Amino acid sequence: MEKIVQLMSTGFPGRDVPLPATIGVREYAVAHHAKAVLREGAENRDASVMGRAIDMWRTVTADTAPRADADIITASSENAIPLKHVPADMPVWAIGEGHLKGADDGLTAWVRPAVTAARNAGYSWLVDNALAIVVSLHPRQLNEATSSWTVGPLPCTVYTDYYAFGELMGKDLVHEAAHSWLNDCLAVTGDTLDGPAEFWSPWRQRYRTPFGIVHSAFAFACVVNYLSWLREHSDDARVAAYCAQRIADEQDRLTQTLPGITRSLEVVRDERVRQMVQAELETALAGVGA
Repeated sequence: MEKIVQLMSTGFPGRDVPLPATIGVREYAVAHHAKAVLREGAENRDASVMGRAIDMWRTVTADTAPRADADIITASSENAIPLKHVPADMPVWAIGEGHLKGADDGLTAWVRPAVTAARNAGYSWLVDNALAIVVSLHPRQLNEATSSWTVGPLPCTVYTDYYAFGELMGKDLVHEAAHSWLNDCLAVTGDTLDGPAEFWSPWRQRYRTPFGIVHSAFAFACVVNYLSWLREHSDDARVAAYCAQRIADEQDRLTQTLPGITRSLEVVRDERVRQMVQAELETALAGVGA
């Protein structure tokens, strides 16, 4: 974090670029967005864009209001800043200063119940540590698949399509927050999970390295466990039916991949990370094949 603030200070000497006394998930996520916008402006030789990065950071550090449980920064890709110079396999956008000053009511209508449901399902630890910004993509019908992703250079940020069923969208937030949290855990422990791409992934339909397999195991196990909770607590028959089918599908994929998951987990050096993944996986597959 200090390096990011130093970078912004160097780019704009004489401008106040504060470093807050405490860094929460919100500041952590926004700092990376500010860094990305700063780079975007530098690459394009656009001082006004670079200035937006500073303004964004100053706004978030000046905001001392207590955060509500489900107070996530929301933006639509249509009114966010497209980023062309972030190393990522998928398109990404950054938030702007305006997104920090007020929530988009249309997005909050599904984000807030999704976050609340994730907490109620037992994933407060993911929400608190790995979810700060949600960028919405396209509305989908319940019979359509949603696409979602997160990228390493913009941690705690989820890009996702969305259903009108807020609680159901908790699955995508939990899924992507799991990826973001695991990335940070591995960065802290220094685990790269290197190895050849020898394990078949039914999600990607190709062979993947231990890094990819461990990520898939953790994220999709979290999805199964979230949907299992939602199936028991939803009053909507359509949501319950979706949960039942998706749970069965993901349990089947996890079971198919179990030998590769087991071998990939042997590469994880940190016991805490390994136990975290194993705990979610065991819960997700409890009773399967019994």
